[in-house]
Amino acid sequence: MKIVNSLRYTAGLVALSFLALPTGCGGDNSKLLGSTRDTGTTKVDPVPDTTGPDADTFSPQDTASPDVQEEEDTLSPPDVQEDTSVTPTESVSLVEYSFDASNAVCAKLYECGAEVDSVRAQLEMDFAFSDVFGCQEKLSYRLFEASRRAMMGAEAGRLTYSDTQAAACVDALATSSCQDLAGALQDYRFDRVLQTAACSGVLTPGQALTQECLTPDDCAGQDVFCDGAAYTSTDQTLGECTSLGTNGSFCSGAFACAEGLYCDMQSGECAPIPGAGEACSRVCEEGYFCDQTCLPLGDAGAECFLDEDCKPGLACDYSNDTCAPLPGEGGDCSDLYCAQGLTCQRDANGSICVGEPGVGASCEFSDDCAAGLVCNGSNECAVARLPGESCEPGACIWYATCSSSGACELATLEELDDRAK
Repeated sequence: MKIVNSLRYTAGLVALSFLALPTGCGGDNSKLLGSTRDTGTTKVDPVPDTTGPDADTFSPQDTASPDVQEEEDTLSPPDVQEDTSVTPTESVSLVEYSFDASNAVCAKLYECGAEVDSVRAQLEMDFAFSDVFGCQEKLSYRLFEASRRAMMGAEAGRLTYSDTQAAACVDALATSSCQDLAGALQDYRFDRVLQTAACSGVLTPGQALTQECLTPDDCAGQDVFCDGAAYTSTDQTLGECTSLGTNGSFCSGAFACAEGLYCDMQSGECAPIPGAGEACSRVCEEGYFCDQTCLPLGDAGAECFLDEDCKPGLACDYSNDTCAPLPGEGGDCSDLYCAQGLTCQRDANGSICVGEPGVGASCEFSDDCAAGLVCNGSNECAVARLPGESCEPGACIWYATCSSSGACELATLEELDDRAK
């Protein structure tokens, strides 16, 4: 069987985990946890020794190799010197930052029109959502996982968190231009919008080379990674901040090599990522797949063996081993998964693509509804309510709870950990 490198799809095959949150100028760890903006106070709880999955990014393009050439993002921080700027006035806990950032990015992604159509369509397919509500649900899960690991670093003194920079970052995301958003998302990575100038000071790494780390965010400097760290829901093993390998350097993992290089597991050395027509063992440049040599991703009708052999928007039809468009509503899904927003309904009569249960559809659990919807107290699918919005039991987004006052409030850290499992 071929071993394929598809920087766009590999995360579908590998466990998704924490986002590489931005680094930059210093801050204050005093506002890490808990919802504070309704009461004006900050709750700081001890961080339990629990974590999520143990990969390195949550980007579908980023799990096979972090070494693909990237350009600097262009989103700028709000100009707080001008009267027309948006000036943050409230402190933001690290958990709130993760949810506020996901809501801001998703709202902007759907507010913008043709300028972001192509990147939005690709992100919808990569992350399995079809509207702003599904986007908020899927992205908030991933950013929460990131914030939990960042909290561990902050509590241990390995990095610092700035709540004022977090507020400025969220404001910049909400007010950015559609052109800048499209530029930041051009490589289909949500985390790129959180690595712009506006967000560069949210987290500041404090560990030098050879010092202990749990994630790369703990490590200061350029071209560094956290070597040897591991974590599960019950245990964590600290690694060591290490320089990324250069061409020919020894390596032992996918994230150990500098930009433009990958870890060749056969030789155990960092090597240039092969391009069109070059011999390969498992990875190729973006837009190519590995079949002894790097071949271009297939158009509709091209021969394939895996979905990753086909261009974005296509999948491998295993009935004839050719790339084909994903079937729409009413289409046969015996050998293909359905287009975004549809689900494959299988019964004795066959397999056809049908619409996911939308607003007003009957349900018993929230999983019965389309992404971004919840099953409310009337057993109907409904748009999930955000913190601060009015609610009835069961109507809030996954990270909030309907309080006795009739409004959604951010859940406790213990509740969030349990729900994110």
